Amino acid sequence: MHFLILCILSSTGIFLIFKIIDRKGFPSFPVIVINYLAATLLGFVLHPGSGSLPEVKQAGWLPVSVLIGVLFIMMFFVVALSTRKADISVTTVASKMSVIFPIVFSMMIDPSDRLSVIKGSGIILALAGVGLTVYRPVSAGVDRKAIYLPLILFLGMGLVDSLVKYAQHHFIRDQD
Repeated sequence: MHFLILCILSSTGIFLIFKIIDRKGFPSFPVIVINYLAATLLGFVLHPGSGSLPEVKQAGWLPVSVLIGVLFIMMFFVVALSTRKADISVTTVASKMSVIFPIVFSMMIDPSDRLSVIKGSGIILALAGVGLTVYRPVSAGVDRKAIYLPLILFLGMGLVDSLVKYAQHHFIRDQD
């Protein structure tokens, strides 16, 4: 249960931090770099293996993890921009509802993972939720281009989450 609470707090904290740095006028790039340095350091500290270069090269997951890392950085920039231009609530919903992509992807690569009424309903509701949250009637002072940022985030985070599912399916053994 404490892992769930930590997950909720950290994922919510990311959006709040981007909103705060926008209000304070800080550039997002240093915040993203510090985040990645902290995550990398934490990953090395918590990794149960030796983490040696030959071990990493033999694992086979390095190209996928590099791609995921690059896409994560790109998506963090989109989060920062979307939070600034489109609103924090729209950005949060678009990011969180992207969970439908790895669910659908999992059903495509794993024969034991089948579509159920609940999964199908969840996918439809997630798509409707993103659509209704992102859509804003035209009004004075609203940048219509800002609508594309949450959509790019929705698709981009869906791709990242699907790649994580792919790596999990192909490179992580059950005992890991």
